[in-house]
Amino acid sequence: MSTENPAPPPPAAPHALIRIPVRIVVLVLVLPVRLAWDALRTATRFLDRTVLRPLGRALAWPFVMLWRYVVVVPAVWLYGAVLVPLGRGIGWLLTRTGQGLAWLLTGLGRALAWPLVMLWRYGIATPAVWLYGAVLVPLGRGIGWVLTRTGQGLAWVFGGLGRGLARVFGGVWRGLSWFLGGIWNGVSWGLVRLGRGIAVLARWTGTVLAWPFVALGRWVLVPFVTYGIARPAAWLWRRVLAPLGRELADALGICWRAAGFVSRAFGRAVGWVLRTLLVRPLTWAYRHLVALPLAWAYRTICTPVGHWIRDAVWTPARTALRQAGRATGTALAQARDTVRRARQDAWRALVGGAGPDRGGEPQVAGARTLGSTTNVPGAAPAPEISLHKQG
Repeated sequence: MSTENPAPPPPAAPHALIRIPVRIVVLVLVLPVRLAWDALRTATRFLDRTVLRPLGRALAWPFVMLWRYVVVVPAVWLYGAVLVPLGRGIGWLLTRTGQGLAWLLTGLGRALAWPLVMLWRYGIATPAVWLYGAVLVPLGRGIGWVLTRTGQGLAWVFGGLGRGLARVFGGVWRGLSWFLGGIWNGVSWGLVRLGRGIAVLARWTGTVLAWPFVALGRWVLVPFVTYGIARPAAWLWRRVLAPLGRELADALGICWRAAGFVSRAFGRAVGWVLRTLLVRPLTWAYRHLVALPLAWAYRTICTPVGHWIRDAVWTPARTALRQAGRATGTALAQARDTVRRARQDAWRALVGGAGPDRGGEPQVAGARTLGSTTNVPGAAPAPEISLHKQG
């Protein structure tokens, strides 16, 4: 292609004639809707984050506590402390009852089965076998022999009679079939010729009567429907409605995105104004008028007071309680030991020998009791040792 004489640009497509106006109109109509939609969505998210979720958590907490400590905890305790032991007891009782009933019914079944088996074996089966082998089998064989011979004789008699009748009626049937066949052939030939004539007459009559309607449909109705309705409708759809619909769909998508850009820019501007004029002053005021004074009060007042309470009140009280508990445990242990030794001494004084350990405390091998001595061969007897602790 020569560069000196470039080809003229192609003519503008008919779609471009409707594209720009449609997009302008759609943008004007869609922009308020997109602004309202973005504002509603932003307000909904803000309301959800700041109001609905905290309110839902605050309202749900009492119900959670009520469910946990009024329903779940009593139900778990009831299940573990009442229902499980009750179910085990009922299961044990039912198991033992079932085992007893099974043993009883098994014994009864075996006892009943033994007479029934003996009755069946010697009262029914043995006589029935003898009756079958000694009476019914010979009787059946005799009846079968008689019926076989009788059937053979009757078959011979009726066979001969049938063959004679077949020969007589065979000739009569062949004559009648020849006569009636000739009549049927003649009648059928006439009916076939008559039917063909009637069919030809009906076809020509239908052609003559239907020709005006066929001509009307072929030369009037078909051209009218084709050139007056179908082709104009197809041209209108292909050239006007389909391009317009595609352009409207494209315009809606493009304008919705363009309106989104405008809406986001507007939202950023409004957000900047609110942050500058409302949020930042309120944040500064909260930080310098509330947060910092509270932090200063916590560091300078609450923390020293808490440390003083911990060091001067709580720690001494906890130490005193721990020492009192230890002293109480030691006193109780000494009292138990004294009572045990006194009981053993009383038993030895009354019966003799070592007293029984009824207190549930283990006996220590080689431990000495009050007043006992240990004699070792070749060694001097050991002095009596008291196990009482010195105060």
